[in-house]
Amino acid sequence: MESPPAGEVPRKKWVEPFVKVDALWTKVEMYLVLALLIAAILYMSGWVTLNAFHTKGGKLARFPGIIATFAGAVTLVTWVRAKPRKVANLVVSIVLLVFGAILLSVSKKADYFANVARWLADASVIKQVGTPQIVSARMFTIWIALVGASLATGAGRQINIDVVMRFIGPRPRLFVAIFSYVATAFTCFVISWGFLDYLAITRFGAGKEQTKTEKAKIIGEAIQRHGFLLRRQLSMDVRSFGKVVLSGQPFDKWYTGTEWNKEINENGWAKMYPPKGAVPAYKPCLSPQELEQLTAQNTQFVEGWRLQGVCDIGDGNGTRAPLMTAPEPDDRTPLEADLSLLFPWGFFVIGLRFLLRGLLAIGGAVSTDPNAAHGADGPGHGEDPGPDDGPPAEPSNGVAHEAVSAAQPPEKAPPEKAPPEKAPDEKAPAEKAVLPSEAPTVAATPAASALGPDDPTREEPRKARTSSRPPAEGVPTAQRLEAAQQAAAQEEEERTLVGDLSELARAQELREEQERKKAEKKGGDK
Repeated sequence: MESPPAGEVPRKKWVEPFVKVDALWTKVEMYLVLALLIAAILYMSGWVTLNAFHTKGGKLARFPGIIATFAGAVTLVTWVRAKPRKVANLVVSIVLLVFGAILLSVSKKADYFANVARWLADASVIKQVGTPQIVSARMFTIWIALVGASLATGAGRQINIDVVMRFIGPRPRLFVAIFSYVATAFTCFVISWGFLDYLAITRFGAGKEQTKTEKAKIIGEAIQRHGFLLRRQLSMDVRSFGKVVLSGQPFDKWYTGTEWNKEINENGWAKMYPPKGAVPAYKPCLSPQELEQLTAQNTQFVEGWRLQGVCDIGDGNGTRAPLMTAPEPDDRTPLEADLSLLFPWGFFVIGLRFLLRGLLAIGGAVSTDPNAAHGADGPGHGEDPGPDDGPPAEPSNGVAHEAVSAAQPPEKAPPEKAPPEKAPDEKAPAEKAVLPSEAPTVAATPAASALGPDDPTREEPRKARTSSRPPAEGVPTAQRLEAAQQAAAQEEEERTLVGDLSELARAQELREEQERKKAEKKGGDK
Protein backbone atom coordinates (compact mmCIF):
# COMPACT_ATOMS: atom_id res chain seq x y z
CA MET A 1 0.00 0.00 0.00
CA GLU A 2 1.29 3.43 -0.94
CA SER A 3 2.35 5.51 2.03
CA PRO A 4 0.17 8.58 2.55
CA PRO A 5 1.60 12.11 2.27
CA ALA A 6 3.29 13.60 5.27
CA GLY A 7 0.78 14.40 8.00
CA GLU A 8 -2.15 12.77 6.21
CA VAL A 9 -4.32 10.03 7.73
CA PRO A 10 -2.96 6.55 6.89
CA ARG A 11 -5.27 4.45 4.80
CA LYS A 12 -7.34 1.94 6.77
CA LYS A 13 -8.67 -1.45 5.70
CA TRP A 14 -12.31 -0.80 6.61
CA VAL A 15 -12.51 1.93 3.94
CA GLU A 16 -11.91 -0.46 1.01
CA PRO A 17 -15.62 -1.39 0.53
CA PHE A 18 -16.53 2.30 0.48
CA VAL A 19 -13.83 2.91 -2.14
CA LYS A 20 -15.41 0.24 -4.35
CA VAL A 21 -18.88 1.72 -3.84
CA ASP A 22 -17.58 5.16 -4.75
CA ALA A 23 -15.89 3.84 -7.91
CA LEU A 24 -19.06 1.99 -9.00
CA TRP A 25 -21.22 5.03 -8.19
CA THR A 26 -18.98 7.27 -10.29
CA LYS A 27 -18.98 4.81 -13.19
CA VAL A 28 -22.79 4.59 -13.24
CA GLU A 29 -23.16 8.37 -13.18
CA MET A 30 -20.63 8.81 -15.98
CA TYR A 31 -22.55 6.41 -18.23
CA LEU A 32 -25.80 8.13 -17.25
CA VAL A 33 -24.46 11.56 -18.19
CA LEU A 34 -23.20 10.20 -21.50
CA ALA A 35 -26.59 8.64 -22.30
CA LEU A 36 -28.42 11.85 -21.35
CA LEU A 37 -26.12 13.97 -23.53
CA ILE A 38 -26.63 11.71 -26.54
CA ALA A 39 -30.41 11.62 -26.00
CA ALA A 40 -30.55 15.41 -25.60
CA ILE A 41 -28.60 15.97 -28.82
CA LEU A 42 -30.79 13.55 -30.78
CA TYR A 43 -34.02 14.95 -29.32
CA MET A 44 -33.25 18.63 -29.88
CA SER A 45 -31.68 18.16 -33.32
CA GLY A 46 -34.60 15.97 -34.42
CA TRP A 47 -37.20 18.44 -33.18
CA VAL A 48 -35.48 21.39 -34.87
CA THR A 49 -35.16 19.43 -38.12
CA LEU A 50 -38.83 18.44 -38.06
CA ASN A 51 -39.95 22.03 -37.52
CA ALA A 52 -37.63 23.23 -40.27
CA PHE A 53 -39.10 20.72 -42.73
CA HIS A 54 -42.70 21.80 -42.28
CA THR A 55 -42.03 25.56 -42.46
CA LYS A 56 -41.78 25.46 -46.26
CA GLY A 57 -44.55 22.94 -46.79
CA GLY A 58 -42.13 20.01 -46.81
CA LYS A 59 -40.02 21.33 -49.68
CA LEU A 60 -36.88 21.56 -47.53
CA ALA A 61 -36.94 17.76 -47.15
CA ARG A 62 -36.07 17.35 -50.82
CA PHE A 63 -32.46 18.45 -50.35
CA PRO A 64 -31.50 15.89 -47.67
CA GLY A 65 -33.53 13.32 -49.64
CA ILE A 66 -31.45 13.94 -52.77
CA ILE A 67 -28.21 13.89 -50.78
CA ALA A 68 -29.13 10.63 -49.02
CA THR A 69 -30.17 8.98 -52.30
CA PHE A 70 -26.98 10.06 -54.05
CA ALA A 71 -24.80 8.88 -51.13
CA GLY A 72 -26.61 5.54 -51.08
CA ALA A 73 -26.13 5.07 -54.83
CA VAL A 74 -22.41 5.89 -54.61
CA THR A 75 -21.98 3.53 -51.68
CA LEU A 76 -23.77 0.76 -53.56
CA VAL A 77 -21.61 1.21 -56.67
CA THR A 78 -18.49 1.19 -54.50
CA TRP A 79 -19.67 -1.99 -52.82
CA VAL A 80 -20.27 -3.71 -56.20
CA ARG A 81 -16.77 -2.87 -57.43
CA ALA A 82 -15.00 -3.60 -54.15
CA LYS A 83 -13.28 -6.93 -53.53
CA PRO A 84 -13.91 -8.38 -51.04
CA ARG A 85 -17.42 -7.03 -50.52
CA LYS A 86 -18.41 -6.15 -46.96
CA VAL A 87 -21.98 -6.66 -45.78
CA ALA A 88 -21.83 -3.52 -43.63
CA ASN A 89 -21.29 -1.30 -46.68
CA LEU A 90 -24.27 -2.91 -48.40
CA VAL A 91 -26.49 -2.28 -45.36
CA VAL A 92 -25.39 1.37 -45.23
CA SER A 93 -26.18 1.89 -48.91
CA ILE A 94 -29.63 0.31 -48.58
CA VAL A 95 -30.46 2.43 -45.51
CA LEU A 96 -29.40 5.61 -47.29
CA LEU A 97 -31.39 4.75 -50.42
CA VAL A 98 -34.54 3.93 -48.44
CA PHE A 99 -34.21 7.05 -46.27
CA GLY A 100 -33.68 9.26 -49.28
CA ALA A 101 -36.64 7.74 -51.13
CA ILE A 102 -38.91 8.28 -48.11
CA LEU A 103 -37.87 11.93 -47.77
CA LEU A 104 -38.45 12.56 -51.47
CA SER A 105 -41.88 10.93 -51.38
CA VAL A 106 -43.18 12.68 -48.25
CA SER A 107 -41.80 16.06 -49.36
CA LYS A 108 -44.57 16.13 -51.98
CA LYS A 109 -47.20 16.26 -49.19
CA ALA A 110 -47.46 19.84 -48.00
CA ASP A 111 -48.88 19.07 -44.56
CA TYR A 112 -47.05 15.82 -43.76
CA PHE A 113 -44.35 17.22 -41.45
CA ALA A 114 -46.78 19.67 -39.85
CA ASN A 115 -49.12 16.78 -39.05
CA VAL A 116 -46.29 14.74 -37.49
CA ALA A 117 -45.11 17.73 -35.43
CA ARG A 118 -48.64 18.40 -34.13
CA TRP A 119 -49.09 14.74 -33.21
CA LEU A 120 -45.85 14.68 -31.22
CA ALA A 121 -46.63 17.96 -29.45
CA ASP A 122 -50.37 17.46 -28.79
CA ALA A 123 -51.16 13.74 -28.69
CA SER A 124 -48.07 11.75 -27.73
CA VAL A 125 -46.12 11.01 -24.58
CA ILE A 126 -44.53 14.46 -24.91
CA LYS A 127 -47.94 15.98 -24.17
CA GLN A 128 -48.13 14.00 -20.92
CA VAL A 129 -45.00 15.87 -19.84
CA GLY A 130 -46.12 19.27 -21.08
CA THR A 131 -44.38 20.82 -24.07
CA PRO A 132 -41.27 19.91 -26.07
CA GLN A 133 -39.44 22.73 -24.30
CA ILE A 134 -40.32 21.31 -20.88
CA VAL A 135 -39.06 17.90 -21.95
CA SER A 136 -35.74 19.45 -23.00
CA ALA A 137 -35.40 21.43 -19.76
CA ARG A 138 -36.68 18.90 -17.21
CA MET A 139 -35.66 15.64 -18.82
CA PHE A 140 -32.18 16.58 -19.99
CA THR A 141 -30.78 19.92 -18.82
CA ILE A 142 -31.69 19.70 -15.14
CA TRP A 143 -30.94 16.00 -14.92
CA ILE A 144 -27.49 16.46 -16.50
CA ALA A 145 -26.77 19.35 -14.13
CA LEU A 146 -27.69 17.35 -11.03
CA VAL A 147 -25.75 14.25 -12.07
CA GLY A 148 -22.77 16.45 -12.95
CA ALA A 149 -22.93 18.03 -9.49
CA SER A 150 -22.88 14.57 -7.94
CA LEU A 151 -19.82 13.62 -10.02
CA ALA A 152 -18.04 16.82 -8.97
CA THR A 153 -18.82 16.07 -5.32
CA GLY A 154 -17.46 12.56 -5.61
CA ALA A 155 -14.21 13.87 -7.10
CA GLY A 156 -13.86 16.64 -4.49
CA ARG A 157 -14.22 19.38 -7.10
CA GLN A 158 -17.36 21.02 -5.76
CA ILE A 159 -17.43 24.77 -5.24
CA ASN A 160 -16.03 25.61 -1.80
CA ILE A 161 -14.15 28.33 0.08
CA ASP A 162 -10.83 26.84 1.20
CA VAL A 163 -8.97 29.86 2.59
CA VAL A 164 -8.77 28.40 6.09
CA MET A 165 -7.82 24.94 4.78
CA ARG A 166 -4.65 26.31 3.19
CA PHE A 167 -3.20 27.68 6.43
CA ILE A 168 -3.76 24.74 8.80
CA GLY A 169 -2.06 21.40 9.19
CA PRO A 170 -3.30 18.04 7.89
CA ARG A 171 -4.88 16.90 11.18
CA PRO A 172 -6.98 20.03 11.83
CA ARG A 173 -7.77 20.13 8.12
CA LEU A 174 -9.35 16.67 8.37
CA PHE A 175 -11.71 17.77 11.15
CA VAL A 176 -12.69 20.90 9.22
CA ALA A 177 -13.33 18.83 6.09
CA ILE A 178 -15.50 16.30 7.93
CA PHE A 179 -17.54 19.08 9.51
CA SER A 180 -17.97 20.69 6.09
CA TYR A 181 -19.09 17.41 4.47
CA VAL A 182 -21.63 16.65 7.19
CA ALA A 183 -23.02 20.20 7.26
CA THR A 184 -23.35 20.27 3.46
CA ALA A 185 -25.04 16.87 3.42
CA PHE A 186 -27.52 18.02 6.06
CA THR A 187 -28.26 21.14 4.00
CA CYS A 188 -28.88 19.01 0.89
CA PHE A 189 -31.28 16.76 2.81
CA VAL A 190 -33.21 19.78 4.11
CA ILE A 191 -33.47 21.22 0.59
CA SER A 192 -34.59 17.84 -0.72
CA TRP A 193 -37.39 17.55 1.82
CA GLY A 194 -38.44 21.16 1.23
CA PHE A 195 -38.80 20.50 -2.50
CA LEU A 196 -40.69 17.27 -1.83
CA ASP A 197 -43.14 18.90 0.58
CA TYR A 198 -43.76 21.77 -1.84
CA LEU A 199 -44.41 19.43 -4.78
CA ALA A 200 -46.70 17.22 -2.69
CA ILE A 201 -48.95 20.23 -2.00
CA THR A 202 -48.78 22.03 -5.35
CA ARG A 203 -48.53 19.16 -7.86
CA PHE A 204 -49.85 16.02 -6.16
CA GLY A 205 -52.88 17.42 -4.30
CA ALA A 206 -51.74 16.87 -0.71
CA GLY A 207 -53.02 19.14 2.06
CA LYS A 208 -50.79 21.42 4.08
CA GLU A 209 -52.06 19.96 7.34
CA GLN A 210 -51.31 16.37 6.36
CA THR A 211 -48.39 14.54 7.93
CA LYS A 212 -45.18 13.62 6.18
CA THR A 213 -46.24 9.99 5.94
CA GLU A 214 -49.54 10.91 4.33
CA LYS A 215 -47.83 13.20 1.83
CA ALA A 216 -45.35 10.48 0.91
CA LYS A 217 -48.25 8.03 0.43
CA ILE A 218 -50.07 10.48 -1.84
CA ILE A 219 -46.94 10.92 -3.96
CA GLY A 220 -46.45 7.16 -4.18
CA GLU A 221 -50.03 6.55 -5.33
CA ALA A 222 -49.73 9.34 -7.91
CA ILE A 223 -46.52 7.86 -9.30
CA GLN A 224 -48.28 4.50 -9.64
CA ARG A 225 -51.16 6.10 -11.59
CA HIS A 226 -48.78 8.06 -13.77
CA GLY A 227 -46.86 4.91 -14.57
CA PHE A 228 -50.12 3.34 -15.74
CA LEU A 229 -50.81 6.38 -17.96
CA LEU A 230 -47.30 6.21 -19.38
CA ARG A 231 -47.69 2.54 -20.36
CA ARG A 232 -51.07 3.15 -22.00
CA GLN A 233 -49.77 6.24 -23.83
CA LEU A 234 -46.74 4.41 -25.19
CA SER A 235 -49.01 1.63 -26.42
CA MET A 236 -51.19 4.25 -28.14
CA ASP A 237 -48.14 5.96 -29.64
CA VAL A 238 -47.16 2.72 -31.37
CA ARG A 239 -50.55 2.66 -33.08
CA SER A 240 -50.35 6.37 -33.86
CA PHE A 241 -46.93 5.95 -35.47
CA GLY A 242 -48.36 3.58 -38.04
CA LYS A 243 -51.34 5.81 -38.75
CA VAL A 244 -49.63 9.22 -38.73
CA VAL A 245 -46.03 8.63 -39.77
CA LEU A 246 -46.32 5.62 -42.04
CA SER A 247 -49.79 6.17 -43.51
CA GLY A 248 -49.85 9.97 -43.35
CA GLN A 249 -53.36 10.19 -41.83
CA PRO A 250 -54.32 13.29 -39.81
CA PHE A 251 -53.42 12.59 -36.21
CA ASP A 252 -56.86 13.59 -34.84
CA LYS A 253 -59.06 11.91 -37.47
CA TRP A 254 -58.47 8.18 -37.09
CA TYR A 255 -59.27 7.46 -33.40
CA THR A 256 -63.01 7.26 -32.64
CA GLY A 257 -64.96 7.80 -29.45
CA THR A 258 -66.09 4.16 -29.44
CA GLU A 259 -62.47 2.99 -29.40
CA TRP A 260 -61.72 5.39 -26.55
CA ASN A 261 -64.60 4.12 -24.40
CA LYS A 262 -63.46 0.57 -25.09
CA GLU A 263 -59.97 1.52 -23.93
CA ILE A 264 -61.39 2.86 -20.65
CA ASN A 265 -63.67 -0.13 -20.04
CA GLU A 266 -61.28 -2.97 -20.82
CA ASN A 267 -57.74 -1.92 -19.84
CA GLY A 268 -57.89 -1.44 -16.08
CA TRP A 269 -58.86 2.21 -15.82
CA ALA A 270 -61.61 1.49 -13.27
CA LYS A 271 -59.09 -0.21 -10.99
CA MET A 272 -56.60 2.63 -11.22
CA TYR A 273 -59.23 5.40 -11.00
CA PRO A 274 -62.14 3.93 -8.97
CA PRO A 275 -65.37 5.98 -9.27
CA LYS A 276 -66.72 7.70 -6.19
CA GLY A 277 -69.71 6.32 -4.29
CA ALA A 278 -70.63 3.47 -6.64
CA VAL A 279 -70.57 -0.29 -6.53
CA PRO A 280 -68.48 -1.63 -9.44
CA ALA A 281 -71.40 -3.24 -11.24
CA TYR A 282 -71.20 -1.34 -14.51
CA LYS A 283 -68.59 -0.22 -16.95
CA PRO A 284 -66.93 3.15 -16.37
CA CYS A 285 -67.95 4.47 -19.78
CA LEU A 286 -71.53 3.72 -20.81
CA SER A 287 -72.89 4.68 -24.18
CA PRO A 288 -76.21 6.56 -24.44
CA GLN A 289 -77.92 3.34 -25.60
CA GLU A 290 -76.64 1.43 -22.56
CA LEU A 291 -77.89 4.19 -20.27
CA GLU A 292 -81.35 3.99 -21.83
CA GLN A 293 -81.46 0.21 -21.38
CA LEU A 294 -80.52 0.50 -17.70
CA THR A 295 -83.17 3.17 -17.18
CA ALA A 296 -85.84 1.05 -18.90
CA GLN A 297 -84.99 -1.87 -16.61
CA ASN A 298 -85.52 0.38 -13.54
CA THR A 299 -81.95 -0.33 -12.52
CA GLN A 300 -80.45 2.00 -9.97
CA PHE A 301 -77.58 3.81 -11.59
CA VAL A 302 -75.17 5.99 -9.73
CA GLU A 303 -73.98 8.83 -11.94
CA GLY A 304 -70.73 9.08 -10.03
CA TRP A 305 -69.72 5.74 -11.48
CA ARG A 306 -68.84 7.42 -14.75
CA LEU A 307 -65.31 8.80 -15.06
CA GLN A 308 -66.21 12.45 -15.36
CA GLY A 309 -64.46 14.34 -18.14
CA VAL A 310 -62.99 11.20 -19.68
CA CYS A 311 -65.68 9.11 -21.36
CA ASP A 312 -66.95 9.99 -24.82
CA ILE A 313 -70.64 10.81 -24.41
CA GLY A 314 -71.39 11.12 -28.12
CA ASP A 315 -72.68 8.48 -30.48
CA GLY A 316 -69.18 7.00 -30.79
CA ASN A 317 -68.67 7.95 -34.42
CA GLY A 318 -66.78 11.16 -33.74
CA THR A 319 -62.98 11.26 -33.70
CA ARG A 320 -60.56 12.55 -31.10
CA ALA A 321 -56.82 12.90 -30.56
CA PRO A 322 -55.11 9.65 -29.47
CA LEU A 323 -54.16 11.04 -26.06
CA MET A 324 -54.60 9.18 -22.78
CA THR A 325 -56.59 11.82 -20.87
CA ALA A 326 -56.08 11.42 -17.13
CA PRO A 327 -59.19 11.56 -14.88
CA GLU A 328 -59.23 13.39 -11.59
CA PRO A 329 -57.25 13.91 -9.39
CA ASP A 330 -54.51 14.06 -12.06
CA ASP A 331 -54.19 17.04 -14.35
CA ARG A 332 -53.59 17.16 -18.11
CA THR A 333 -49.78 16.89 -17.79
CA PRO A 334 -49.26 14.31 -15.04
CA LEU A 335 -45.71 13.32 -15.99
CA GLU A 336 -44.52 16.88 -15.52
CA ALA A 337 -45.08 16.49 -11.78
CA ASP A 338 -43.03 13.28 -11.80
CA LEU A 339 -40.12 14.98 -13.58
CA SER A 340 -40.25 17.74 -10.97
CA LEU A 341 -39.19 15.12 -8.44
CA LEU A 342 -35.73 15.26 -10.03
CA PHE A 343 -34.98 18.27 -7.82
CA PRO A 344 -35.46 16.59 -4.41
CA TRP A 345 -33.98 13.33 -5.64
CA GLY A 346 -30.89 15.07 -7.04
CA PHE A 347 -30.18 16.97 -3.83
CA PHE A 348 -30.71 13.79 -1.80
CA VAL A 349 -28.13 11.93 -3.92
CA ILE A 350 -25.65 14.81 -3.62
CA GLY A 351 -26.08 14.72 0.18
CA LEU A 352 -25.30 11.01 0.22
CA ARG A 353 -22.25 11.69 -1.93
CA PHE A 354 -20.95 14.19 0.63
CA LEU A 355 -21.34 11.64 3.42
CA LEU A 356 -19.48 9.04 1.38
CA ARG A 357 -16.73 11.55 0.71
CA GLY A 358 -16.43 12.14 4.44
CA LEU A 359 -16.05 8.41 5.12
CA LEU A 360 -13.33 8.16 2.48
CA ALA A 361 -11.49 11.08 4.08
CA ILE A 362 -11.68 9.51 7.55
CA GLY A 363 -10.35 6.24 6.16
CA GLY A 364 -7.46 7.93 4.39
CA ALA A 365 -8.67 7.06 0.89
CA VAL A 366 -8.84 10.70 -0.25
CA SER A 367 -6.79 13.75 0.63
CA THR A 368 -8.18 16.84 2.31
CA ASP A 369 -5.49 19.06 0.79
CA PRO A 370 -7.21 21.85 -1.22
CA ASN A 371 -4.61 21.45 -3.97
CA ALA A 372 -5.68 17.82 -4.46
CA ALA A 373 -8.91 19.02 -6.08
CA HIS A 374 -6.88 20.37 -9.02
CA GLY A 375 -5.34 16.98 -9.67
CA ALA A 376 -6.24 13.37 -9.06
CA ASP A 377 -6.58 11.75 -5.68
CA GLY A 378 -4.73 8.78 -7.06
CA PRO A 379 -5.94 5.60 -8.69
CA GLY A 380 -9.49 4.95 -7.54
CA HIS A 381 -9.53 7.75 -4.92
CA GLY A 382 -6.34 6.71 -3.21
CA GLU A 383 -5.96 3.11 -4.35
CA ASP A 384 -2.45 1.74 -4.55
CA PRO A 385 -0.87 2.02 -7.97
CA GLY A 386 -0.05 -1.18 -9.73
CA PRO A 387 3.49 -2.61 -9.80
CA ASP A 388 3.99 -1.39 -13.38
CA ASP A 389 2.58 2.07 -12.89
CA GLY A 390 5.99 3.60 -12.14
CA PRO A 391 6.66 6.79 -10.22
CA PRO A 392 4.11 9.60 -10.31
CA ALA A 393 4.31 12.01 -13.22
CA GLU A 394 6.10 15.27 -12.58
CA PRO A 395 4.15 18.52 -12.83
CA SER A 396 3.94 19.97 -16.32
CA ASN A 397 3.42 23.58 -15.26
CA GLY A 398 6.62 25.60 -15.62
CA VAL A 399 6.18 27.71 -12.49
CA ALA A 400 5.34 24.70 -10.33
CA HIS A 401 8.31 22.86 -11.84
CA GLU A 402 10.70 25.66 -10.89
CA ALA A 403 9.05 26.15 -7.49
CA VAL A 404 9.62 22.56 -6.47
CA SER A 405 13.18 22.53 -7.79
CA ALA A 406 13.97 25.81 -6.00
CA ALA A 407 12.90 24.42 -2.62
CA GLN A 408 16.40 22.91 -2.33
CA PRO A 409 19.52 24.46 -3.85
CA PRO A 410 20.49 22.60 -7.03
CA GLU A 411 23.79 20.80 -7.20
CA LYS A 412 26.29 22.65 -9.29
CA ALA A 413 28.08 20.93 -12.12
CA PRO A 414 31.91 20.79 -11.86
CA PRO A 415 33.45 23.84 -13.51
CA GLU A 416 34.80 23.28 -16.97
CA LYS A 417 38.47 23.98 -17.46
CA ALA A 418 39.22 26.75 -19.92
CA PRO A 419 41.59 25.84 -22.76
CA PRO A 420 45.10 27.31 -22.48
CA GLU A 421 45.72 30.52 -24.34
CA LYS A 422 47.90 30.39 -27.41
CA ALA A 423 50.47 33.00 -28.35
CA PRO A 424 49.75 34.94 -31.50
CA ASP A 425 51.58 33.77 -34.60
CA GLU A 426 53.39 36.70 -36.22
CA LYS A 427 53.90 34.82 -39.51
CA ALA A 428 50.17 34.24 -40.07
CA PRO A 429 48.45 37.63 -39.95
CA ALA A 430 45.04 36.11 -40.88
CA GLU A 431 45.01 34.15 -37.61
CA LYS A 432 44.62 35.83 -34.25
CA ALA A 433 45.02 34.83 -30.66
CA VAL A 434 42.09 33.98 -28.49
CA LEU A 435 41.26 36.94 -26.30
CA PRO A 436 40.82 36.37 -22.58
CA SER A 437 37.24 37.65 -22.80
CA GLU A 438 36.31 34.80 -25.16
CA ALA A 439 36.89 32.07 -22.59
CA PRO A 440 33.80 32.79 -20.40
CA THR A 441 31.76 33.28 -23.55
CA VAL A 442 32.41 29.77 -24.78
CA ALA A 443 32.21 28.17 -21.35
CA ALA A 444 29.10 29.93 -20.03
CA THR A 445 26.95 30.27 -23.15
CA PRO A 446 24.08 27.70 -22.80
CA ALA A 447 22.75 28.26 -26.33
CA ALA A 448 21.80 25.17 -28.33
CA SER A 449 24.07 26.25 -31.20
CA ALA A 450 27.15 26.25 -28.94
CA LEU A 451 26.61 22.83 -27.33
CA GLY A 452 25.81 19.67 -29.20
CA PRO A 453 22.94 17.38 -28.23
CA ASP A 454 25.36 14.79 -26.85
CA ASP A 455 27.55 17.22 -24.95
CA PRO A 456 27.60 16.26 -21.23
CA THR A 457 27.80 19.93 -20.25
CA ARG A 458 24.44 20.45 -21.91
CA GLU A 459 22.58 17.81 -19.89
CA GLU A 460 24.40 17.96 -16.55
CA PRO A 461 22.70 21.12 -15.15
CA ARG A 462 19.29 19.76 -16.07
CA LYS A 463 19.95 16.44 -14.35
CA ALA A 464 21.27 18.20 -11.29
CA ARG A 465 18.13 20.33 -11.06
CA THR A 466 15.59 17.56 -11.50
CA SER A 467 17.36 15.06 -9.28
CA SER A 468 17.09 17.35 -6.25
CA ARG A 469 13.34 17.98 -6.56
CA PRO A 470 11.50 17.15 -3.29
CA PRO A 471 7.96 15.73 -3.30
CA ALA A 472 5.32 18.43 -3.83
CA GLU A 473 3.35 17.31 -0.78
CA GLY A 474 6.28 18.02 1.55
CA VAL A 475 6.47 21.74 0.75
CA PRO A 476 3.89 24.05 2.41
CA THR A 477 1.83 26.30 0.20
CA ALA A 478 3.42 29.58 1.38
CA GLN A 479 6.92 28.23 0.72
CA ARG A 480 5.83 27.02 -2.72
CA LEU A 481 4.69 30.51 -3.67
CA GLU A 482 7.89 32.09 -2.38
CA ALA A 483 10.00 29.48 -4.16
CA ALA A 484 8.04 30.06 -7.35
CA GLN A 485 8.77 33.81 -7.18
CA GLN A 486 12.46 33.16 -6.57
CA ALA A 487 12.58 30.66 -9.40
CA ALA A 488 10.89 33.11 -11.77
CA ALA A 489 13.38 35.84 -10.84
CA GLN A 490 16.31 33.45 -11.29
CA GLU A 491 14.97 32.33 -14.65
CA GLU A 492 14.67 35.99 -15.77
CA GLU A 493 18.28 36.62 -14.73
CA GLU A 494 19.43 33.56 -16.67
CA ARG A 495 17.57 34.73 -19.78
CA THR A 496 19.15 38.19 -19.46
CA LEU A 497 22.62 36.64 -19.06
CA VAL A 498 22.12 34.41 -22.09
CA GLY A 499 21.04 37.44 -24.13
CA ASP A 500 24.07 39.46 -23.04
CA LEU A 501 26.43 36.61 -23.84
CA SER A 502 24.82 36.13 -27.24
CA GLU A 503 25.28 39.83 -28.05
CA LEU A 504 28.91 39.65 -26.87
CA ALA A 505 29.58 36.65 -29.08
CA ARG A 506 28.03 38.43 -32.06
CA ALA A 507 30.14 41.52 -31.46
CA GLN A 508 33.24 39.36 -31.25
CA GLU A 509 32.39 37.72 -34.58
CA LEU A 510 31.95 41.13 -36.22
CA ARG A 511 35.29 42.25 -34.79
CA GLU A 512 37.03 39.17 -36.14
CA GLU A 513 35.45 39.72 -39.52
CA GLN A 514 36.70 43.33 -39.64
CA GLU A 515 40.22 42.33 -38.64
CA ARG A 516 40.26 39.58 -41.26
CA LYS A 517 39.28 42.04 -43.97
CA LYS A 518 41.98 44.46 -42.84
CA ALA A 519 44.56 41.69 -42.95
CA GLU A 520 43.49 40.65 -46.46
CA LYS A 521 43.64 44.27 -47.60
CA LYS A 522 47.19 44.71 -46.21
CA GLY A 523 48.31 41.50 -47.89
CA GLY A 524 46.93 42.71 -51.22
CA ASP A 525 48.76 46.02 -50.94
CA LYS A 526 52.04 44.21 -50.37
